[in-house]
Amino acid sequence: MCNSRKQSLRGALYLSAAVLVGCAAPNSQYYSLQSPASVPPAAITQIVDAISVQSVSVPVQVDRPQLVVSRAGGAQVNLLNDSLWAAPLGDEIRQAVAAHLSRQLGVPDLDRLSAPGDLPVWTIRLTVHQFDSVYDAQARLDISWRLAAVNAGSKAKGLPLVCRAIAIAPAGNSVDALVQAHQQALAAVSGLIAAQVQQLREGKPAQQAKAPDWASSTLTLQGCTAA
Repeated sequence: MCNSRKQSLRGALYLSAAVLVGCAAPNSQYYSLQSPASVPPAAITQIVDAISVQSVSVPVQVDRPQLVVSRAGGAQVNLLNDSLWAAPLGDEIRQAVAAHLSRQLGVPDLDRLSAPGDLPVWTIRLTVHQFDSVYDAQARLDISWRLAAVNAGSKAKGLPLVCRAIAIAPAGNSVDALVQAHQQALAAVSGLIAAQVQQLREGKPAQQAKAPDWASSTLTLQGCTAA
């Protein structure tokens, strides 16, 4: 009798384990907003200025480990528990923009407080107003930035400058496609900011800067104003 009970209990335990294994969630996938570089960055032999991309403010609705996705024409949003950001969303955006600017301008991204005291530093503070991931439709980024400078002298004329833009990139019917669309949107915004810094380097007004031609179909500048 005791052996039968032991065998029944053992069988029940095996069955429970099998059920748990069968219901286990698949391994989570992690995503980054840093797009792969097509070419390696140029070696920095002499630092004449630098950038400092500050912490990024993002809407609370999307400030989550999971990707927050909606469908076109619908009010419902879904948290994808198996599709996670590799770092907090604000950090992902900051790192992506900093990488683009560093590569395009050929300068390091430095903590402004730890930069050499006489080094010109272009500071960028980003505020994300919307970060929409619409499945099988588009990634939409509504973002503003404050461009300022430290130790830039006459080249900083017109700063601080506050600008706002909307970047929309088409996306297919997969999480990979949505993330790639957000990478494209951030690259377009970074391209315009880089153009503004380059204008200032040349002693020209940042407001005259234009986004790269390849970004023209993605980015719409809403306007800039002196802060």
